[in-house]
Amino acid sequence: MKIIICGAGQVGTNIAKYLAEEENAVTLIDSDEEVVDDISESIDVRAVYGHGSYPEILEEAGANNADMIISVTPSDELNMVTCLVANSIFNIPTKIARIRSPEYLGSEWANIYTSGNMPIDVIISPEIEMAKAIERNLSAPGALEVIPLLNEQVYLLSVRCDEESPVLHISLREIASIFPDIVMNITGILRNGHLIFPSMEDSIEVNDEVYFVVKSSQVLRALNAFGHEERVANHIVIFGAGRIGLYLAGQLEEKKLVDSVTIIERDADIAEHASEVLPGVKIIHGDFLEADILEEAGIHNIETSIALSGEDEDNILGSLLVKRYGVKQTFAMVDKVAYNNLVANLGVDVVLDPKSITISSIIHHVRRGNIQSAYAIRGGIAEVLEVDISANAEYIGMRVDEMDLPKGSVLCGIFREDNFILPNSDTLLNSGDILLFFVRHGAIKNIEKMFSSGFNLF
Repeated sequence: MKIIICGAGQVGTNIAKYLAEEENAVTLIDSDEEVVDDISESIDVRAVYGHGSYPEILEEAGANNADMIISVTPSDELNMVTCLVANSIFNIPTKIARIRSPEYLGSEWANIYTSGNMPIDVIISPEIEMAKAIERNLSAPGALEVIPLLNEQVYLLSVRCDEESPVLHISLREIASIFPDIVMNITGILRNGHLIFPSMEDSIEVNDEVYFVVKSSQVLRALNAFGHEERVANHIVIFGAGRIGLYLAGQLEEKKLVDSVTIIERDADIAEHASEVLPGVKIIHGDFLEADILEEAGIHNIETSIALSGEDEDNILGSLLVKRYGVKQTFAMVDKVAYNNLVANLGVDVVLDPKSITISSIIHHVRRGNIQSAYAIRGGIAEVLEVDISANAEYIGMRVDEMDLPKGSVLCGIFREDNFILPNSDTLLNSGDILLFFVRHGAIKNIEKMFSSGFNLF
């Protein structure tokens, strides 16, 4: 694919690197000449200096024969205009724009983003995506990642196994026999930063991060099997009343997912604005690192804290601090990559990486062939893919062990006639099956080609 990315911030650079590693022809545009020079020397993409909304810059970037444009500059307006120019002058088929301001995202304004007005095919809102991810985690306490699959009928979850986990040093085959009533498949293990595709004879070790797929009705049962018996929180405190905090609190209140939500915000003006837009939420103006402010928030009755301020260090410290008051589960938004692995070892339960979540939401729309959906894991170390095999007649009636899957991929489930089944080597593939694959990043292109309806998409 020929892909143009406008905006060489952390998200734009990371997505460019990710896509370039799959042998896509990626061109990155940025208005900072020094940044463009650095990118040209550090990653294998073409870099162009200028504004992506300028026709001559898009033309220089190869817009005349581009398959996709992804505009993730800091400016919503620039991203929108870039997609407009990309459509009206160059007719680029797929246009993705990051739009952060809620003023642009109201459902009453949805008609703006149509082919006759502002032709944007996919809108990415980091704040909304982050809030949705947190909301999913709250429904599955103890999980690090919670990814809905197949219209939320199946979930991919990850959990960390500590010294108290009841499944330590037990083979996956034994785990399956101990919990025969759970339709669950352990697909990957992240151990010391390395992704392992385990066999049924492998076992789980201390500090392993385990990925598994499970029926939605059995999520809590599966978490219990790994020793995570935390209760769903009823009382939540949010540190920071920025866009993510406001949207999350509003959703929790509107859906009545919890009994109470409290927000602590340092900035007086932002706190006052939060009080106006969320009259049903308790807003406290103050520093969440101060004991008296936490006491005012009723910290002793809080089960979950979610730190969403703009400062990584404060989010980490705040999360560790409230543990002393008995808060059971802590979330911390951490933007710096260097902190991600350290934070989990310090005791923060869930690390929220806004770049990773944004990248995952973009990848979802990049996959080709008969891949219906794609979700990135841990910033792209792997992906879980939903593949419709209806158009691939060569696989209909084939046994699973005859598929010759590429190395670094595993078939972890089949969705058939509204039922989720765990395949074995003798399972026959039927027309209409949706296959779930857990795939290492380097093997994704091979899966795309494998299910490309018999023609070359690339």
